Amino acid sequence: MDDAEASSMAGIFLGTLSITTVYSKILEYAGPRLMSTLGLDINLLVTLAVLCFAIFAGATYLQDVVRTLLYHYYSCTVKVVSQDPLFSALMTFLEEEGAFNMSKAEAQQTQIEQQDTEVKEKGREHSKKGGLKQGNVRPGGRDWALSSLFPHSTRHIEANLKKWDDSFDIFDDCHSESESSESEGEGDEIVRNRKKIRYTPAPSCEDFFYYKPTGTTITIIRDEIPNTQSGWWNPRPKQQVQLTVYGKDPTPLKMLFEDVIERQNNKDHGRTAVYKARQGTEGGGTGAEWMRCFSKPVRSLDTVILDDKQKEEISEDLKEFLLPATSKWYSNRGLPYRRGYLLYGPPGTGKTSLSVALAGKFGLSVYALSLSVAWMNDDTLALLFSSLPKNCIVLLEDIDACGVTREKGEAGKGNATAPSKPLDDKYKSSTPNVKVSFSGLLNAIDGVASKEGRALIMTTNHRERLDEALIRPGRVDLQTKFAYADRKIIHGLFRAIYEVNETDKRILKFPTDFPNDDEIADLANAFAEKVQENVFSPAEVQGFLLKHKKNPRGAAAEVAAWAEQALLEKKGKERKEKEKEEKEQQEKEKEERKEKRKRAKEEREKREKSEERLKEGKGSSDDTDTEDERGAGEEGR
Repeated sequence: MDDAEASSMAGIFLGTLSITTVYSKILEYAGPRLMSTLGLDINLLVTLAVLCFAIFAGATYLQDVVRTLLYHYYSCTVKVVSQDPLFSALMTFLEEEGAFNMSKAEAQQTQIEQQDTEVKEKGREHSKKGGLKQGNVRPGGRDWALSSLFPHSTRHIEANLKKWDDSFDIFDDCHSESESSESEGEGDEIVRNRKKIRYTPAPSCEDFFYYKPTGTTITIIRDEIPNTQSGWWNPRPKQQVQLTVYGKDPTPLKMLFEDVIERQNNKDHGRTAVYKARQGTEGGGTGAEWMRCFSKPVRSLDTVILDDKQKEEISEDLKEFLLPATSKWYSNRGLPYRRGYLLYGPPGTGKTSLSVALAGKFGLSVYALSLSVAWMNDDTLALLFSSLPKNCIVLLEDIDACGVTREKGEAGKGNATAPSKPLDDKYKSSTPNVKVSFSGLLNAIDGVASKEGRALIMTTNHRERLDEALIRPGRVDLQTKFAYADRKIIHGLFRAIYEVNETDKRILKFPTDFPNDDEIADLANAFAEKVQENVFSPAEVQGFLLKHKKNPRGAAAEVAAWAEQALLEKKGKERKEKEKEEKEQQEKEKEERKEKRKRAKEEREKREKSEERLKEGKGSSDDTDTEDERGAGEEGR
């Protein structure tokens, strides 16, 4: 043992000795005084304090051991991650059930309000003073004795006015819809939407939820999982919620999730859900997933003003495709169970409206996809198509402007037909940084790994710009042309805008002299007579009508002047576009002539250099022949 270790041990011994000495002096000083004044033995107090501390530590340790054993051998657990749509549905359900309220009183008040609402719907009277049954609000039921062994809800809760999270706001649009319904009112007064505070359990903290149908207490723990990748598309960590119920029967958790889905399905009834693609949180640069953005009320197909024959054709085709027997029919014949539609025509003619209306009619979700986003490539596109659910509509809008064109060397890929001619410069895309290749798009649509059971709808304003390989039969099975509004469509638009029921007239305060249905029909005929056919899009006509929403007579009287002015503006715009195209064509021809002269000059210089090299070669060969002749003459002499 060296001197340093000896000095260190000596210091520890002296420190311990000093503490012991201090403790002895305290006992020596305080002991007699406590005994004389209070009649307490300080040695007994110290012994009791140490014993209490030991009991508390032992009980805490025993509780942790028992809890660990119960968790591993006598509990059922379900984990849900934020990337799954079930996560937000579950969190919304728990919030509506009052699981995250700050106090029992608030939870009781919430449930009383819910009961009052139910009573009012049934038309019966109910008083809040009647109270609520204790079994409905206490954090426990038949397993109350078991749950009381452990700490109660920590009440560490996060509060916010926004959605659950930017990364999992899949079902939160239902909250916005419910809040909007609360702000509805009659009259001219504008009522702002009421903000609602939303609570969620703080990460890594326990909360308890009493599930009444099974009389079970469910433990809730929400955790944050760090992301493996970062970026503007995914700034927040992933979330995970864990539900635990003590016992070997998972039925309470299964019933809870069945209630969650049933409630969400009820909310989605009569609504069309719209999904969009986003950069995923896993898979590195190729990760991608579908995110629910919002839902909208189902739009009736009758509100889409289009030729009835066209609507019936595409509607019946999609209806037959969705029949259960159709899938078996495709399978028996070895055909891929997919369907493709192309809607083409001028802008504002109702292509997107028809797509959404078809989705609403058949209860399908719409998956809107953009190929021009910065992170989209062949791998992410294939991943998105492969992760589509069965029976849905994939919407590719303005497919001609997405920037995906056939490159050199891709001729014939995915199709046996001849390659289409190159597009003119005026048809080329303004998004040159698109990473999706033409062959990648074709493989995603109908490749080996492409998902079956979906309907693909592509829209375009310029069908002539599309490659024939993209719209060949098998990829596009039905093409529907949209045209400018004819007289029948104009007449239908007028009646659709002004045929209003009495309730809407009262709420929106229509004038008392608003025309009846017979006069509306006459005004519609007069209106259609004054608008030129096949000149204006339905969107343009509808925009004019909405400016006279409560004045159909004024709309019919002013439409002639509007049509004349709009036609002049349209012709002026067409003239400017034509002049611009002519100017661009002249510049293009000028550049071509310049390039042609440049190539001619280069060819001339190249030819001159070649001639010079030939002359130099001929001169050198002549000199060589002369030298050879001289050498032969000298040998002869």
